[in-house]
Amino acid sequence: MANRDVSASNPRLYPSFPIPAVSALIMHKENVLLIKRAASPGKGLWALPGGVVELGEDLKAALVREVKEETGLLVDVGDVFSVSQYVEIDNAGRTRYHYVILTFLCRVAGEPLTVPKTDAAEAAWFDVSNALKLKLTETTRLVLSKLHDHTNEIYLGTSVSRVCM
Repeated sequence: MANRDVSASNPRLYPSFPIPAVSALIMHKENVLLIKRAASPGKGLWALPGGVVELGEDLKAALVREVKEETGLLVDVGDVFSVSQYVEIDNAGRTRYHYVILTFLCRVAGEPLTVPKTDAAEAAWFDVSNALKLKLTETTRLVLSKLHDHTNEIYLGTSVSRVCM
């Protein structure tokens, strides 16, 4: 059940329902674009660019908007690469965050410049093997492992994180 006192100021915190989100698996040459998150959840961790789908927004349009906001890049959005979930539970056992994440294959539509804009503290290109050595969000690790291992599964499961507050 949602905690209305806390979630009134941040509707993503203690949601009543899972929140749909999108992320971009952007490849350029043999590298993948990652951002370092500047906000919770996952603050300070490397992740795929992306974010929450706004009410009434098309999934691919949401992804184009989020990638541009976080990296300054314009992308062409391709097919769904994977589906995963991120769930964060607080020390009282309540669901603090719950995102259902659709990851799309994307390609850069223009010069591959990376200039963090909003939720990104940094943005950089990494070889997939080296990216897997970084401090990643768990859902990004699932996606990059699928890419690295060439597996065919679309649903990658749920990453559950327990936090002490």
